[in-house]
Amino acid sequence: MSLGYLLLPWQLIKLLNNINKVNANMRQELIELKQYLIKKGIHREAYAIDTLPRIEGHCIYDAKSHIEVFYFERGVKFQQKKFSDVEDAISYFKAEVLSDPFSKL
Repeated sequence: MSLGYLLLPWQLIKLLNNINKVNANMRQELIELKQYLIKKGIHREAYAIDTLPRIEGHCIYDAKSHIEVFYFERGVKFQQKKFSDVEDAISYFKAEVLSDPFSKL
């Protein structure tokens, strides 16, 4: 196990507090999704919530009239699905991210 990925308790609290500050306008369900993925040990670079990833990754985006879930790579959306229900979108997103062998720390 690499020590570079371990967070001390005070670091985790600071990280969660920063997430909540940055996401003041984000749906509560998406904030909870971010916290869930952190607790599950998913690479932060493997996904993006309500934004696009830096390079590539799984995305869930609140387009206000619907929720989009897709894989983003080289400026292109792949496997794009639109959901009217946020919980359905989150369930699909979780399944995609958790089944990706490259997303775990």
